[in-house]
Order: sequence, then structure tokens, then C-alpha cells
Amino acid sequence: MTLDEERVLAVRAMFQRIVARYDLVNRIMTLGLDQRWRARAAALARPHGGLALDVGTGTGDLALALLARGARSVVGVDFAPAMLARAGAKAGRNGALSLALADALELPFREASFDCVTAAFVLRNLPHPSAGLAEIARVLRPGGRLVALELVRPRQNLRSAPLRLYFRHLVPILGGIVSGDFAAYRYLPRSAQSLTANDLARAVAEAGLEPEGWWELAGGMVSLHLAVRPKGLEPPPHHDG
Repeated sequence: MTLDEERVLAVRAMFQRIVARYDLVNRIMTLGLDQRWRARAAALARPHGGLALDVGTGTGDLALALLARGARSVVGVDFAPAMLARAGAKAGRNGALSLALADALELPFREASFDCVTAAFVLRNLPHPSAGLAEIARVLRPGGRLVALELVRPRQNLRSAPLRLYFRHLVPILGGIVSGDFAAYRYLPRSAQSLTANDLARAVAEAGLEPEGWWELAGGMVSLHLAVRPKGLEPPPHHDG
């Protein structure tokens, strides 16, 4: 087993463990702002009347926000079955939301299948974020919109200093107490060190998508990116298996 495969298994197991308190911890540690960020991401995606894909859907909050913004239907994919089960419970009998167990690096969809794709707090967990973005570019229709919301390493300045201290030192303790899983919430701030907002913007462009802009949230701890698949983009073909 490769190091990448070991990492994927470890991250999947972590999300399987914390699903029961996942939403509660998110609300507490962001003071409820994570829901506002997802609502903004859904608005930027402009899903009205279209087919939307939410990659790494987790417990389904962003997928449901896309439906609230008028998406005709939404497909939510995740690699953790327990997360999908929770998303399904939230959706109830809403037939406009479909859920599928899938790897973000091997999306089981044909090229140019979706009008918009969202990915919230997903890319930094991938062994190769650029490969995930290439897959997103592949399944987007020409003119389709990507909206990525991600925890990032902020710029070192006085404005971000209190938030860095909070996120690196208090969040692991708070998340561990509420969830009962201290290891999972020690991983969270460590994972945010893997990408900067500039890294993510560069990876989006390297995937062949046209950046439309990005915004710093939470003092630079969170980055929101918008990009469009140009009509001339021909991503590499998808290979099953």
C-alpha cells in the first residue's frame, strides 16, 4: 500500500468516526459562520435550473444549499459512507438530491455532465488537490462554474494572528471535547497548513479553469474560489478502475 493510499484510508476512517458530532462541532468552532460560507458558495455557483455536483458532500449542507438556490437536481458524492447516511437523513424524501459513494480523484461521471460543481473543505484532504481539480474540470460543462471553499494557511500578519492561535490551539481542544475524538481535531489545523489561497488559485488555473476571483474569509483562514470551464478546454479522458 502506498503512502497516498494509507492517507486516504486514515482520513476516511476519521470522518467515519466523527460524523455524529460533525455538524455540531462545525457550528461551535466557526460560531455558525460555516453555514453562511456555504450559502455564499451556493450563490456563486448559480445552480438555478441546472444539474449540480457537490464533491465531498459530507453531511450534505452545501448540496442542500444548492437546492435552496434553485438547482434542478444535485448529486452529492463522498468517500465516507457514514457521512452520506447523515446527508440522506437530512434530505429525507427530497428526490432532487442523489447521493453516491465516490472518490474525488475518480468521479464516476462522464465528461461535461454538470452545470456547476462545488467542493467545500475537501481539496486539502486529497493526496493531490490538483488531480481533484482536474477531475472537476473534466465533469464540468463548458461555461460551467466551480466554487471551492477551503481551509488554508493564512498570510502572517497581525490581523490573522488571533485566529491562527484560536485555530491551532483552541479548536483541537474544543473539537476533541465535543466530539470525543481529539486526534481528528488535531488533524484539522495541520491539514490547513498544506495549502495557501495562492496555491489553490494556481492549482485551479493549472486544471485549465479560468479563475473569476477569490475571497478571504475568517481573517484569511478560509478561502473561497470561483472559476469557469472555458469552452475550449479539453481535459484528459476519464479512465475507469
